[in-house]
Parts: sequence; structure tokens; C-alpha cells
Amino acid sequence: MTHYWAVVASRFSIAPVVTYVLAVIAVIALAYLTTFAVAKLYGKSSQSANIKVVERVNLATDKSLWLVSLGEKYYFLYIDRNGMTKLDEVDSSTLSFIEQTDIKTQPFMNLLKSKIKRTSDEQK
Repeated sequence: MTHYWAVVASRFSIAPVVTYVLAVIAVIALAYLTTFAVAKLYGKSSQSANIKVVERVNLATDKSLWLVSLGEKYYFLYIDRNGMTKLDEVDSSTLSFIEQTDIKTQPFMNLLKSKIKRTSDEQK
């Protein structure tokens, strides 16, 4: 009977199981470190001193309005799956309230409403 358990123990050793678990842990750790390194590298390359996205409003899954700062100028951009369209250039004096107000008050939407109102007044 002891001979039977010696055969079973030698046949079903714990060493392959431990090796498998360690290999899985190593793969997960490498995947995590790779993801972290890529995110850090992408974050550094996406920063710019002259171009900044001030605010973005999603209109649908593939449509959005962006307020972009390019140097000293501000632009309204409409972005969809077909590309990007410049809607209007905004005077920086108009935007001074954005930096002073709380983001929760949605200054972008207020600015958008004032732009829409101004264009409809100009068309009359």
C-alpha cells in the first residue's frame, strides 16, 4: 500500500502546479508594468504647452463639441466620425469667466448658449 502512494506522489507532484502559478503571476505582473509604462509614456507625449482642450461636451457617442486653446486664441470645434470642423473663433476676453468660475456651473454650456444666441441675433 505504501508503494501505491509513493507512485501517486511521484506522478502528481506539486512542483508543476507551483511553477504554473508562478508563471501566471509573472505574466500578470509584466502586463501591469507594461500598461503602467505605456500610460506614463503616452501622458508625457500628449502634453503640449500651446494646445489645450479647455472643455469637451459629448453630444452623442460619436459627436462632441470642444473648446480648444491654441496659443492665445480659443476655438469651438465640432468632432464626429467624419472629422473635425471649426465652428467659431472665440475672443479670449469672453472666456475670462471660465477660469474664475467653478467647473460645476458648466461655463462651456453658458458660452455655447451665448454663441448660439449671438449668431441667431446676427441672422435677423
